[in-house]
Amino acid sequence: MTPLGLDEQHDLLKIVVERLERWRKKTHGERALHGFRMWNSFKNRVMSALLAESPGLDEVELLVRTFQCIYREDFSPVELDLISDRIRAYHHRKKSQDLQTSVQTVG
Repeated sequence: MTPLGLDEQHDLLKIVVERLERWRKKTHGERALHGFRMWNSFKNRVMSALLAESPGLDEVELLVRTFQCIYREDFSPVELDLISDRIRAYHHRKKSQDLQTSVQTVG
């Protein structure tokens, strides 16, 4: 990669300044919405990579592995396992409750 010349550096700096100015003009809500969109994009990329790696993952295990991938540096292995078990339990319990509700509605 060749270093940027002065004109290219100036053009790049101009673009950065323009984008910063646009960012500053946004409301707090617009900034928050942008952050949520970025987060969803990141999470979806992680999930896609996990599915490409292990195509047979069920929905709950995909959520667990996504959590583990994103937060592996923030929790100890013991904490990750505990939280992962709780995510699984929550979703299995929810799925069971949803099934009971649908059976009651039909019956």
